Amino acid sequence: MENSKTSQPSGRGRRHLVEVAVVGWIDLLGYGSMLRRAAFDPTVPEAIAAIERLALFHETVNSAVSFRLHLAILNDGAIAYLDLSPRSRSVTFDFVAQVVALHQRVNERDQGQGYPGARTVIAAGFRHRGFKQDRPNFLADNLVRRAKRGTLNAPEAVQKALRLRHSARTVPELQANFAFTRAYLADQSGSRAGLAGPHLFLDLCLFEVPPPEWIHLDATIPWSVEGMSTAFGRLAVLDRKAAGRVGHVGIRNALEVADGLSPHDGAARRIRALVLRGNSRAR
Repeated sequence: MENSKTSQPSGRGRRHLVEVAVVGWIDLLGYGSMLRRAAFDPTVPEAIAAIERLALFHETVNSAVSFRLHLAILNDGAIAYLDLSPRSRSVTFDFVAQVVALHQRVNERDQGQGYPGARTVIAAGFRHRGFKQDRPNFLADNLVRRAKRGTLNAPEAVQKALRLRHSARTVPELQANFAFTRAYLADQSGSRAGLAGPHLFLDLCLFEVPPPEWIHLDATIPWSVEGMSTAFGRLAVLDRKAAGRVGHVGIRNALEVADGLSPHDGAARRIRALVLRGNSRAR
């Protein structure tokens, strides 16, 4: 059982205006260089090879999507994202373990084709929930009217609904998501900041100090940009069985992470106080 003061439940069923998020940003290394050498002409052999490589990356990432792992793909990058639990450290562990497995699979397949693989950064940060996905519903309304008139049967309506494409799209979970900001900026800093090569780098604020024995890091890299600072560990081994035997002790839940994210005292307390009620903020 988790005994930290910040690990106490913040109220079952309550939705908070600010969440503690974790994001895994996976960056396919060298893809842009391939296209630059081909002058971004998709009709020449090197660009064709780059596009085929990209298709394999998309296939690999899409195969990992599940009820428990949400992913968005943006060209040669993929984003795994989750709001951490204020009660359970195992939620944090499961996300990290799944992203580690995906990183390993991407590199296995990409490097098997002779390419450099991908770099992955897993980072934590606050997420503001003030964004929702508002989509025009006229297309759905049209399907409902046709179904009611009998000009469209139920299976056809379901299939058409699944294929609907909207002219405006967003992923609400990635808006005002500063875990995404942190992961992306860390990846962009790359070798200049010591985050070089097709490795997986873990934001150490996700872990107790020192990190647990079930995770082995072969480098620790201090990292900072204006307004953000942390240390990343370069992953060597994640021992799932050893972590399971100790109930994932050593990795943090949402509120424990929150107090490590902010230089301002009382971050976890402020998060607990900001509760969403309908579309409004309440204290």
